[in-house]
This record gives sequence, structure tokens and C-alpha cells, in this order.
Amino acid sequence: MWGLDGTRRLVDLPHVSRLRDLLSEDRAEEEFEVTLEALLDRLDRELSRDGGRRL
Repeated sequence: MWGLDGTRRLVDLPHVSRLRDLLSEDRAEEEFEVTLEALLDRLDRELSRDGGRRL
């Protein structure tokens, strides 16, 4: 069901309503750091394996 302003009402979206607290968390910085570290580790392994010749 739609609200008067044309948006969906939270009560009509039970999954979103249930996950509201988790969805409102901002973990972008933490996720970026973990992903960047994984990328750097992968690059390090590739460069070590190839002796740095590919770049």
C-alpha cells in the first residue's frame, strides 16, 4: 500500500521493517578497509608469483 505522499509505508514492508536497525548501520569504512586489504594481499601474491613482470 502506498502512503499519501506516494511512498511505501514501512508497515507494508515486513522484511525492511524487521531489518531496519541493521540497514541503518553505516559500515562502509570498515568494509572498504577489509576489501582494500584483501586486494592488496592479492596483488602482493600475484606480483610475488610472477616476480613483478606483469606490471
